[in-house]
Amino acid sequence: MVRNEVIIKSNNINTDYCIISFSSKHNHKPEFVRSLTKFSNDADLYFYYDTNDLWYSKGIDGISTNVDESVRYLKNICKKYKYVYCIGSSMGGYAAILYGSLIKVDYVLAFIPQTIITNYVDYKYTDLKN
Repeated sequence: MVRNEVIIKSNNINTDYCIISFSSKHNHKPEFVRSLTKFSNDADLYFYYDTNDLWYSKGIDGISTNVDESVRYLKNICKKYKYVYCIGSSMGGYAAILYGSLIKVDYVLAFIPQTIITNYVDYKYTDLKN
């Protein structure tokens, strides 16, 4: 089974920092790898992408099947870090805001995020305006 996850561990084994990146629609590979790798001395990097192109509503292939399972998975990863950041653009920006708020990260950076989704599978999270 394919896992839509790429992990780059920090050179500092005692890092307190974690950056989680979500890829945009139709980008079925990790996004922001080149930009974020320069932080690999100080932070563990986690990259996720949605090959279903459904705003991560069917989870992350090989990891989860819905948003709530993804939240549990990401919370488990994040519990060992003092600072957690989420980043994404477009559909990935939506995911960064959604998961960032649900797992209560320290910072979210979302480029041109979609915050109201009309073609969605899990209608529980269609509107992120609030």
